[in-house]
Amino acid sequence: EKVSAAFKTCDAIVEAEYRTPRVHHACLETHGMAVDYTGGDSATVYATTQGTFTIPKDAADALGLPESAVTATVQHMGGGFGSKFGIGIEGLLACKLSRQTKAPVKLMLTRYDEFVMAGNRSGSWQKLKAGVKNDGTLIALQATQYRLGGLGGGSQAGQPYVYHADDFYREVFALHTNEDSSIAMRAPGHPQASFAMESLMDELAYKIGMDPVAFRKKNLRDPVYHRQLDRGAREIGWERRNPTPGGTVGPFKRGIGCAVGTWGGGGNNQCKVDVCVSPDGSVVVAVGTQDLGTGTRTYTRAIVAEELGLQIKDVADQIGNSKLGSANSSGGSTTAASLSPSVKDAAIKTRLAVAEKISPLLGDARPEEIVFAGGKVSAGAKSLGWKQACAALPAAGLTAHGEWRSDLQGRGVHGVCFAEVEVDVETGKVRPIKMVQVQDGGLPLNRLTMESQLNGGMIQSLGMAFWEGRVVDAKLGMQLNPGFGDYKLPGSLEMPEMIPIIDDEDKREIVIGVAEACIIPSLGALANAAFSACGWRVRELPITPDKILMGLNGRKTA
Repeated sequence: EKVSAAFKTCDAIVEAEYRTPRVHHACLETHGMAVDYTGGDSATVYATTQGTFTIPKDAADALGLPESAVTATVQHMGGGFGSKFGIGIEGLLACKLSRQTKAPVKLMLTRYDEFVMAGNRSGSWQKLKAGVKNDGTLIALQATQYRLGGLGGGSQAGQPYVYHADDFYREVFALHTNEDSSIAMRAPGHPQASFAMESLMDELAYKIGMDPVAFRKKNLRDPVYHRQLDRGAREIGWERRNPTPGGTVGPFKRGIGCAVGTWGGGGNNQCKVDVCVSPDGSVVVAVGTQDLGTGTRTYTRAIVAEELGLQIKDVADQIGNSKLGSANSSGGSTTAASLSPSVKDAAIKTRLAVAEKISPLLGDARPEEIVFAGGKVSAGAKSLGWKQACAALPAAGLTAHGEWRSDLQGRGVHGVCFAEVEVDVETGKVRPIKMVQVQDGGLPLNRLTMESQLNGGMIQSLGMAFWEGRVVDAKLGMQLNPGFGDYKLPGSLEMPEMIPIIDDEDKREIVIGVAEACIIPSLGALANAAFSACGWRVRELPITPDKILMGLNGRKTA
């Protein structure tokens, strides 16, 4: 009733429905594992998983062994995006076959199997109504949100997402269908919610004749978004945008759109790290964590090397084995914020332990006063080379154990995306031209891999915006495009110019995960750019040529 009353005070109202399809993780390496068991009292499981420690117990149960007898190893894996936790059905079958045959078994899903049984991103259907004042203030919002997760519950963030509305009311339902269940996929529920809300915000801005960037800033209370929107607008050349949608002369029309997103990305107390230093100067950092290709190995070694005044090449890593120190699964962008504080703690303890041992060689300097830099260990006028210092260690070397430190991590990130596209209004084809994404994340552990995450998020959102979507027979419930020949992913020919920008004005000296955040705002930015280009709003993804042509032709007929 309060929201209904608020609508009566609004100067402009937009009511619309927005839909996103079920899309697939499309991991290049399908689900599967190799089970090395020959009937003895132990087994080794080579898994493609996002969680080393999600494997041993279930594998042991299937093999009829105690959990301590099973070793899981995850040295490399070819993509997960939220779909690979535990042994799965394929792992269960591999273990049972190995147990029966007393021989090693490798079982990997075919591409068809991967599409029909390995999960997918929840679809969405959102009915939104919002009202604003002519000055751009978002007064009221009413949302009915359906999570389309098949047999599962689906996922979808609540509206009005990151925006402030004076009054709002939402209802969220899981709408079940007889299709395989959706599971977690990069930033579960957020791209869907962001796309709908950003489309709605764009429609409201155009309806009252207000600049879309200014309109967003009016309704975003966090000043971080303001500076990021300003930066992104400068980089994309927002001043080039034609304020009239579809106003460019000729059949090839260009438009620019923007959107914002948010994510948590905090860590947890699961990672136990060992750093071992030998008398010959070799250094090893060991933890059971997995590297999904996101650079876990690199920053694990880099943190230790920096603390000891060494080069990354001087530190070796041992990861991806369940017999090493425990670690969390890689999901929700929590790995960096969980692991790096533990590595830092182990590195500091290692430095102090080495310093204590060699203190007599440096004039009995206090351990905390001894400097480790440039491959040397120094105190006052005295200095030792790293290997010379390590020669003074006990024959067994020394090992330091690192625990998670909550003060070295945090949560809560901000991101904005600007996109420019070109629409051929004679064929309906959309061609991405340029994308700019600005993202904060506290203290970047590796700028190169952080920029790579931003690029990857933009690429995945391109697929969801313009090409991806599974086709299901309405009567039989069978997927009709379970393969890369019919399920279109963006390829090299579709890639726009991409500009990933790390927000260095974020001065928080804490580690926050950003991988999930990188895919969220770009979806809405692309959809809004398509409208800016051609003047027709496609509210159901993907934005394909037929939808644009039918919209433009229908408008002409009307």
